[in-house]
Amino acid sequence: MFQKNELKCSSCNKEVTGNEKIVAFLDLPSSMKMPYGLLSAGIAKCSTKVYCQSCYYRSSQENKF
Repeated sequence: MFQKNELKCSSCNKEVTGNEKIVAFLDLPSSMKMPYGLLSAGIAKCSTKVYCQSCYYRSSQENKF
């Protein structure tokens, strides 16, 4: 019934662990569906994309003009 919500990078599929910098893109849920509890579980439920620091830095460098 209860399962562990793991945060994984959307680019490299690496599991994000504690004390690691991330960038997350979220769709803000309504107040009735607002998650509570652990931050990682809330991000896993509401995020559209999660990037580890190295993947986000790499993609931002590729998109520079």
